[in-house]
Amino acid sequence: MLTTAASILVAIVKYYAIFESSVAFFIILEGILNIHLGIRSTYIKCLLKVFKFGNNRVEVKRPVIELTQKPERVWNAMAAEEKVLEDDEVYHKPLEVELKYKTTPPSDFKLQNVLPLIQTAMKDIVEDEVTKAFDAEGLPYWNMLTRTNKGYQYISFRLSVIWFAGWWFRHFILFPVRFMIAIAGQILLVLSAMLCSRLPAGKVKTAISRYATKVTFRILARALSLHATYHDRKNMAKRDGICVANHTSPIDVIVLSCDNVYAFVGQQGSGLFGFIQKEIAKAFSHIWFERAESKDRGAVVARMKDHVKDPNKPTILIFPEGACVNNTSVLMFKKGGFELDSPVYPVAIRYNPVFGDAFWGAQPTMQAHIWSMLTSWAIVCDVWYLPVMNKLVRITHSALFMTSVLINDPSIPTT
Repeated sequence: MLTTAASILVAIVKYYAIFESSVAFFIILEGILNIHLGIRSTYIKCLLKVFKFGNNRVEVKRPVIELTQKPERVWNAMAAEEKVLEDDEVYHKPLEVELKYKTTPPSDFKLQNVLPLIQTAMKDIVEDEVTKAFDAEGLPYWNMLTRTNKGYQYISFRLSVIWFAGWWFRHFILFPVRFMIAIAGQILLVLSAMLCSRLPAGKVKTAISRYATKVTFRILARALSLHATYHDRKNMAKRDGICVANHTSPIDVIVLSCDNVYAFVGQQGSGLFGFIQKEIAKAFSHIWFERAESKDRGAVVARMKDHVKDPNKPTILIFPEGACVNNTSVLMFKKGGFELDSPVYPVAIRYNPVFGDAFWGAQPTMQAHIWSMLTSWAIVCDVWYLPVMNKLVRITHSALFMTSVLINDPSIPTT
């Protein structure tokens, strides 16, 4: 009896491994050939219908849950904009308190009288615009992921069954396939970089490296079930300038590299990620630097200037915010990337958090961030190529004076 059960279990595991490997191989082949069968679009549409059904069930059960479970903060967690501190009707009256201070004698002063003012000041500090840019973006409705359903244990039987089926599908069907695709994509990326780095410089090396870059990043994109929509491709970056984009996650480079070839400018990592950076830099002209080394700044700018002058090298891609933001706002750009006298091609990336949170800040480590994306429903985003921007030429007062003198007195030599 035990032998029969063991043989059945082995057969199930065997066919399960064959199925997962076959699906991963088919998706990798699809990425190499750049074939779009519409499977991901259909998958996204089906997910939207499931989310809509779940949201309707939550709204139907809302009155019952409020009477029984009383999850006051749960409804706030599901709101699109969750506040860090809740309003308190008793203490949130700073103007009345201020008037009271003017008429209250010093002998009647109590230390608790200043608490409303302290609470208001703490709210202004905690909920400032910059801090909100580093918090995970809120969702308009539940997407059946644990992060957006804090505090719930039971809503309805049908919704619980759908949630469990989705959890099983994401962890036991999607995750193994995505993991195999991610490993294959990284191996192909390193091998192609090693191959291209040993080719002699010329048009052949440029063509092979550009093709290898697109293929490997398309495979890595399929490891995330990436569904990206690119708008206004006529404004796509050319080789004569630099491309700047908002920064939400390290996968921003994957999203953009599926549609164009770029040379990355970023911080040198360590470990396996640092090894991959060094290998691909040998073949694809990427520029890495140490943020702690102040002398690297001038060297990076000089390398960027030389890079732009070479027509055989790809467009430079930089993220001038200098940090990952939660995709609801854009921080002030650092000026280092704009010191080049070359066209600037802006790109805007907008992720849809309903299918998966791409923000690298919602998780404490890179491993947790990768795990979150590999076990999410999908990564869905829109990319807008904005019109090219050219740096304005600033003419100083001394230059205007010399120009005026030269025009009025042609006898003055110009050299």
